[in-house]
Amino acid sequence: MTHARASISPGAAGGTPWGLLVVLVLLPLWNHPYFEELKSPNPLARTYLTRALYDHHTVAVDQVERQFGDVMDRARRGGHTYCDKAPGSSFLLVPVYAVLRFNHDAKDVSHQQLLMWGSIMLGVLPTFFALACLHAILVMLGVAWNARRVALIAGGLGCVGVPFELLFFGHQLAACLVMFTLWAGLKAAENGRFSWALLAGFFAGWSVIVEYPALILILMIAAWSVGVIIRDRALTAERLTTLIAGVVVGSLPPLLLGMAYHNAAFGGPLTTGYAFIENSYFAAIHNKGLMGIQVPTLQGLGGTLFSSNRGLFYFEPWALLWPAGCVLLMRTGRALEGWILAVTGLLYICFAAGFGYWLGGWSLGPRHLVPAQPFFLISMAVVLHYLEKGVTRWAQTGAVLARGLVVWSVVVIGLACATHSGYPEELIHPFFQMTLPLAWAGFFPHSLGTMMGWSRQVSSVVPLGAVVVAVLWTVFAGRRVPGLRAQDLFKAAGSLLTAALIILVMGGIVQHTAASTHRLAWIMDTVWEPRMTTENKRPDPVKQQPGFGSRPVRQDERNHVGRHHARTGDPARALELFVQGVSDGAAGRK
Repeated sequence: MTHARASISPGAAGGTPWGLLVVLVLLPLWNHPYFEELKSPNPLARTYLTRALYDHHTVAVDQVERQFGDVMDRARRGGHTYCDKAPGSSFLLVPVYAVLRFNHDAKDVSHQQLLMWGSIMLGVLPTFFALACLHAILVMLGVAWNARRVALIAGGLGCVGVPFELLFFGHQLAACLVMFTLWAGLKAAENGRFSWALLAGFFAGWSVIVEYPALILILMIAAWSVGVIIRDRALTAERLTTLIAGVVVGSLPPLLLGMAYHNAAFGGPLTTGYAFIENSYFAAIHNKGLMGIQVPTLQGLGGTLFSSNRGLFYFEPWALLWPAGCVLLMRTGRALEGWILAVTGLLYICFAAGFGYWLGGWSLGPRHLVPAQPFFLISMAVVLHYLEKGVTRWAQTGAVLARGLVVWSVVVIGLACATHSGYPEELIHPFFQMTLPLAWAGFFPHSLGTMMGWSRQVSSVVPLGAVVVAVLWTVFAGRRVPGLRAQDLFKAAGSLLTAALIILVMGGIVQHTAASTHRLAWIMDTVWEPRMTTENKRPDPVKQQPGFGSRPVRQDERNHVGRHHARTGDPARALELFVQGVSDGAAGRK
């Protein structure tokens, strides 16, 4: 590393690759997975608040529940029910809902329509611009052209935040707002303009009321921006006053809106819905520590980072380069950036692992870590930049392996998003137990293609094609096709081989249990949409248990429907054998 300081330098040239960004958002823009049978409570609770605000001019969702049925994720106070989530995404969905409601009754706007347009306007489009901001930040850091593009591919299709573009959760929107805040904050620190500080404060305020823990990231961004000003010896009383005024003024509208909501719904501007959760299972979790956050446990850390059903490093192993990126920045004259990325990553990992419900329900990866993804992406890009600038064989080999890790993430997360990315908790190896069997059997969800009358198999060509293109761009980024050399082809083959070996190794340790087989059978036969006319819908086996209806169904019961299947038996033995065969074939078993 004797010449490492020169390898990361400000002012790397290159315009924003808009064509690449369009391809990266094509899959989440095309697919719109919606399963009425599941009635996913997290996004529905947010849309209920949107409907209540627009249709009934109130923050209580009582009337919406009478129209559309109860939602499990709710808070109860003073005889009324409320959404228990941070309200920011619901507020931002109101204009979208208003357009859908134009000349239509509330009942005419279905959950599927509202969630689809919510995911497009508050998931896909923000991600498109967030990736553009990521590119601009990497240019500021002097990261080379090819490393920037690989980082964009990782962020656009190989990141645990991608599934939440398709689902109306707050995580990906919060990640985008954090990226906007970082970009605007660094610009404000660079030129000292009030307008940039105003913009940074505006995005920061919205990120906090979209997802409360994002406050950790916002404080670290503030430290980063102040550190840049001090390092550049530009800290004057006038500049400091200008920037603070801009941030405060910009953040006030969203923050005051959030506090007004909290006061109206929960009796205090800083009191959240988590203090009034009705579900006893979740209430017990959130009543411990600070809104459910305690000291991280070994189980939480291991599950959040390394497990095959929720692990960050399993679904995006390129994030393993994060510590190396921090060290490289420290050793190349950017100690501030290195320390900020290191501390931010550690703090947010501790938060996610210390949360009492770190599994997070049906999810791909650790969904509570999604807002911190910008920091991991920046670190990975720095490492790849250094490796590909290196002249040693070890550096070049490391670059090939790093691209292979991104390919694995694109394949796993891309295929999951092309089928169904909501992984049940009891599936230990969900990519092999669920995603591959669904794709192999041609189970693809609602999409723009099916809305135009295409079959789901024909419609799947678009998202699957986007995955293939992203893989090819990952292994060939920075290499001109007309002038490809044998060395370039060997490097590309090495990256593909790396991803293939990971798939073979991971697939080799998969064990298909009765619970996983029954869960997949239930999803394929009962949950899946669009449905085939020949399919016979079977009831949720939880509802067949003795005593159902005399008490609310607990969340842990819903999360283990597959185990109920296995315990009570399933007459569709032929379907089980078919699913088992598909699963074994996808995992390479005879």
